Formats: sequence, C-alpha cells, structure tokens
Amino acid sequence: MTFYVVKWEDKHFVYSESEKRGLSLVGDSFDYQQYDHSHDDALALLRAEIQRLEDILERKRKGMPTPNQLAFFFRNKISIPLTLTWGEASDTIDDWLAKEKKRKLQAQAERFNGFTVGMRVFQLSPVYPNGKREIYTGEITKLTTNNKGDNYAYVKWDQDLVYGGISRTGIKTLYKTQQEVDARIQAEFRSQERLRQYTNQFIKGTRVRHPMLGEGVIDVESREGSPVYILFDSGHKGWYTLEFGHLQKLPASESEADVT
Repeated sequence: MTFYVVKWEDKHFVYSESEKRGLSLVGDSFDYQQYDHSHDDALALLRAEIQRLEDILERKRKGMPTPNQLAFFFRNKISIPLTLTWGEASDTIDDWLAKEKKRKLQAQAERFNGFTVGMRVFQLSPVYPNGKREIYTGEITKLTTNNKGDNYAYVKWDQDLVYGGISRTGIKTLYKTQQEVDARIQAEFRSQERLRQYTNQFIKGTRVRHPMLGEGVIDVESREGSPVYILFDSGHKGWYTLEFGHLQKLPASESEADVT
C-alpha cells in the first residue's frame, strides 16, 4: 500500500494505492468536499489510515493460516506446527522463496559459467578496419541451451544494435567486468604486436623455408600481417599466410651461400 498527499490549489487530498484496489481517495464518501483538508489535517488523516491498516495486519498475523498457505507448506514438504499463525506462515513462505531463488541463481550460474539473468555484461565488437574495437554493454534477460549443449544469452543492449536492442549471443563472447574486457584487449594487442614483429621480417627478396614446400623467395612482402607471395625453388608459387608461424626466415649467411 502506498499513500500520497496531493495539493491542488489551496486544498490537500490523501490517496491510497494498491495492486488490488488501484488508486482511491482515503475516506468514507465520494464527496470531494469531505477531502478538502488543510496540510495538517491531511497528515493527521494519513497517520490515522496507516495506523488502521497496521492494526488490521497485526490481527491478521495472529490469525489462522489460509488454505493457500497450508497448501504451499504441503506442496513443498514444510513441517506445520500446531500453533502456526498467518504471520508465521507468511514469514516462512517468504524465507523459503528467497532461498529457492538463491538456489536457482546459483545453479544457473554454475550451468552458464557464472552468468545469470539480470547481470550486466560486456561484449567486444569485431575489429574495425582501423584496428580498433567498440565495447558493447547490456543486461541478460534470458539464458538458453540448444540441443548441442551450447549456451546462449539474450541480451538487451544499451546500444541499439538490432531491432528492439535485444540479440542472442554465445556465452563465450561475453565478459562480466570491465577489467576482463581490458585484459582481453591487452592480450590481443600483445598478440598483434608479436605477429607484427614476426611478419615485418618477411620483406621482398627474403629467402624462406616452408615445412612442406621447401625453400623459396618472397616476391610480395607482408603488410602488417597480410599473406606473402612466395616463389619456391621447386616451381610452386602462391600466397601464404604468416599467422601460423609455418614460414622460417633463412639466415642471411645461408641465403648468400645458396646464391653463390
């Protein structure tokens, strides 16, 4: 139950609002003149109405439990004391529901790698042409598993990425904290830096060795990790990626010895 003291011009009105009754004026009549209170009168009426409801609730708490409360106890195999009151039953049910909610959240977290409904999450965008990424943020609204056992989350994104701002995404692409995102970005940066240092050594004219195709010479060099075009001594030629580290750069002395 929520109460409101509303001022209109020089008059004050007291309203109560509940899920069952909705919004209504506090009093015994629908004559608006009866609710024409001063501010002090309105506060006095408000305190009296609150006290009246507290008295009703206190009497109800000391009374017998309802059939629905007893059915809940039987359904969930909760012991029923002979002296059980409505208030004690209500408290017990509230405690049971809170523990059950916590249990389900824990089970859900274990099943979905720590992710739960309502959790705030982060996701990285694909790498843009300029090499940068955007960080998306949102809230999980639903967790699901497909027939193959893959876990997914429905996320309502703060950014309107799709119609309605909600999309299904793989759990493995999500992060729980900003720190996890930062760590991922730093790891990618270090990996790219190592790749850059590795690939930048493969310039045009460099002699290389491939584990299957043998030795050859680079005809078109790499540009920040792009494939290279190699002319092999065996007659093979084509584009070859550098990401897997298959190519071995031959030492200058070895290359010069081959040339002479």
